[in-house]
Amino acid sequence: MGPKQSVKAPRGIVCLDDPFLSPYDALVKTLKIVFLSCFLLLASGLLQGFSVRAPHEPPPIWFDFEVQDEQLTCKMIVIVPCFDAWMNVTRVKRMELSESERPAHIEALKSWFNKHPMVTIDGIVVAPTIQEIVFKPIMDHQGITIDYAEVKLNYSLKDKPKRIKLRWDQWEIFPDWPLRGLDALFAWDDEQIAVGLDETEPEYVWHAPLNPKKKLVLPVPPPAPPRIRVPLLSVACLAGLIFFAFLSFALKLGTRVRWIGVAALFVLAVALQGQMVRSMRPPWMADAQLPTVEEAQDIFAALQQNTYRAFDHEDEEAVYDVLARSVDGELLERVYGEVFESLVLRDDGGAVCQVRSVKILKSTVTLPKDPEKREFKVRAKWRVTGRVGHYGHEHIRVNQYVADYTLREREEGWRISDVDILNQRRMDPKALGIIK
Repeated sequence: MGPKQSVKAPRGIVCLDDPFLSPYDALVKTLKIVFLSCFLLLASGLLQGFSVRAPHEPPPIWFDFEVQDEQLTCKMIVIVPCFDAWMNVTRVKRMELSESERPAHIEALKSWFNKHPMVTIDGIVVAPTIQEIVFKPIMDHQGITIDYAEVKLNYSLKDKPKRIKLRWDQWEIFPDWPLRGLDALFAWDDEQIAVGLDETEPEYVWHAPLNPKKKLVLPVPPPAPPRIRVPLLSVACLAGLIFFAFLSFALKLGTRVRWIGVAALFVLAVALQGQMVRSMRPPWMADAQLPTVEEAQDIFAALQQNTYRAFDHEDEEAVYDVLARSVDGELLERVYGEVFESLVLRDDGGAVCQVRSVKILKSTVTLPKDPEKREFKVRAKWRVTGRVGHYGHEHIRVNQYVADYTLREREEGWRISDVDILNQRRMDPKALGIIK
């Protein structure tokens, strides 16, 4: 028999029985494979327990306040078990409220808010008017359905409020289930703020701004004085007709010749009315002037504001109708798609953000040298603040943009005719002081 031959394991395979591989080396190689496998699983998102993104847990209760002209509106969203325990009410069907059950629920809500007053306006405790009670299931980020009650309340305002205090004193859902905190959105004019309350700080006080902002409503200057369209060839034919008629009388031409010539020139004038047409300003009207830089900035601000306000409408046709007041027809489809896409939050399940304010941070206007060229350009930097409701509560979202715009004057007024987005990015509401 020949000498004993050693057999090596194939490359890449850990063989613990390999006489040429020490147990230490085998352990090291095995751990390398384990660590590499874990890393790949984590990178592919299969290890949900080590996900980089924190789970988005819906809160048990959420409030949404808005100061309007004659009332303070409030939307209260609360999980059904909590709602039923606090209000001490029952229903035949857990998620349906019949007409016969509605009065008892409304009275229970009134009694509860009388016992736990939440809103004080200018030093006076105000009781709410219950507008609507709806029960609906809401799905969280894991696809689990949670039953919520949505209550819409109104607080009457006799005058413009100077100070509104919110206070919450119910910090126990059940004896063994404390409410650790309460989130709310508080909005006024075109501003909003996210408020967090807890047992240590159970109050938030809103003070009316010294100079309330007025809602922008398209303060666009009227179009330039109308221009008349002059078909030069047709005018020449009509001038020739007059001259021929005068000449036929002067030379005493026959009636047939006169009418044949007049008819021929008239038909020719009609046939050529679409040729060599020139647009000119009537001589009795003053020359048109381009807007000043300040006026151009106001025109742009109004038109851009309306491109976002159009999406306050739920009907697509209504959105297009409002957009058409600010955007050229050829640009409608593109602007609709770009603005809508900017409002859709892909990382939040496709929820659509509701715009609360559009704030222009900077706008630089470039006017043409020729005033007859009825257009101007704007490079703008602006910030859009909105809110998105999902998983039983709402969040504030802020995006910032830089873009080049071209505005042209049409018969109906000024319109956005071109836009080129140069930069856009998500901003942190806390860094901007929007979330307290």
